[in-house]
Amino acid sequence: MGALRCVDGSALTVRPVPALDTGGRAYEVGLEIRRDGLPFGAVGPGCAYFLGRVAERLRAAREADLTAWPDPDGRLPQGPLFAFRQEGRRAGPGGELSCEVRDSPQWVPWADGQGRGDWRVVRRAVVEAWDGAGRGVRAVLTSAELTEFVGTVLAEAGHAGLEPMPSGADRTNLETSCN
Repeated sequence: MGALRCVDGSALTVRPVPALDTGGRAYEVGLEIRRDGLPFGAVGPGCAYFLGRVAERLRAAREADLTAWPDPDGRLPQGPLFAFRQEGRRAGPGGELSCEVRDSPQWVPWADGQGRGDWRVVRRAVVEAWDGAGRGVRAVLTSAELTEFVGTVLAEAGHAGLEPMPSGADRTNLETSCN
């Protein structure tokens, strides 16, 4: 189960839930979202494919040349990384889970303690979860933290019986169900 500490201090957990075909085989996953151990929302199915793509983009960004982004904690791909919603025809608590990359200024004081310092730009991943009633929480993550979170969710999806799709397989239904 992927776990995050939110800015408000609450704990957000994300657990993959297998979507089964008529033969009882897992073909994709949805995500069950809990806040402080209580049900908060559900999204998907169709999330594993997109999280796999995010993992690939994260790996590429983290391996990029330091001159492209000197702060190792900020080595993240630009723009939105994922946005999942619950499908409209499914019963349940509803919800949304999204992640985008944001750059923001941060004041860094100099070591002399004289009040001098400098601004620097930090890049972080912002994960937001919303329940069906419109209440939301936010977690701000470094590149390493997001990589660990996505990896944990994907590993658990594998333990739930999800088999990877062969490369080149038709993913049209997955793309329309999750975004």
